Amino acid sequence: VSPRFGVFKVNCSRVRLREHKTFGLGIVVRDCNGVFMAGLARKIELHTENQEMEATTMKEVIKIVLS
Repeated sequence: VSPRFGVFKVNCSRVRLREHKTFGLGIVVRDCNGVFMAGLARKIELHTENQEMEATTMKEVIKIVLS
């Protein structure tokens, strides 16, 4: 579903990589017309398990949206 005019849509995905305590993160930001505005793909090392992965994902989403 497309957002209303002036609003951006953010999609993110993450996957645990084969290496222990590592995951891949992908973020895509599109405008109300579906035009790509920004994106990010990153490999991130973890120090704990799932809760840190969730928090790190949201932190990276917020950083790219605010930049």
